[in-house]
Amino acid sequence: MVQAPVKPLNRQLTDKEFRQFLRDDCSDNFYELVDGWLQVMTEPGGKHQFVVTRLIIWLENYIAQQNLPLQTYPMTLCKLGKGDWKRPDLIVVDKEIWERNTKREAILEDPPELAIEIVSTNWEDDYIKKPLRYAAFGIKEYWIVDLLLKLDQYPKRKHPEINEPTLSIGTLKEGAYRWQRFTGDRQIESSLFPGLELTVEKILQAIS
Repeated sequence: MVQAPVKPLNRQLTDKEFRQFLRDDCSDNFYELVDGWLQVMTEPGGKHQFVVTRLIIWLENYIAQQNLPLQTYPMTLCKLGKGDWKRPDLIVVDKEIWERNTKREAILEDPPELAIEIVSTNWEDDYIKKPLRYAAFGIKEYWIVDLLLKLDQYPKRKHPEINEPTLSIGTLKEGAYRWQRFTGDRQIESSLFPGLELTVEKILQAIS
């Protein structure tokens, strides 16, 4: 997901001010707070949205089959720390944590089990910045789905080590993510969803 600064506000906000801003805002925008600076999130592309939708379906089917106490939500605001509020493209969260955190507002102050980001053109954010923040928050698993969706428009806006569509899975160990990368028809390996029949090829076929 790509962010753009909100021009009318040219100062950093406290967490309390940001929360009040969200309550007062009457627009259809989605916002984040990055180091205290308000960010409005740009509208994602159609394929980006379709990938999120398909992942929700596949994960919800697995959760139902395994009778797991988990739920999936897109674009949920997570308070990672002071001045640091993020909206992952998709989260998977324990039902009890969701109910405890969202009695008043749909904001998580406890970490979900999984965060998923779909890479568009801001690979540095998804690969470098967010892993540090998500790990510090305590998210157990972080997926980066990099299908090189906009490579035709922005040929230089890709991770230099990613040369084909890739799903990277980071598992939280001792405060940092340990990574595995999956491409083609290789089935992913997730500690949260063992045996999940998901490959990059399956995702690509769904959006083609």
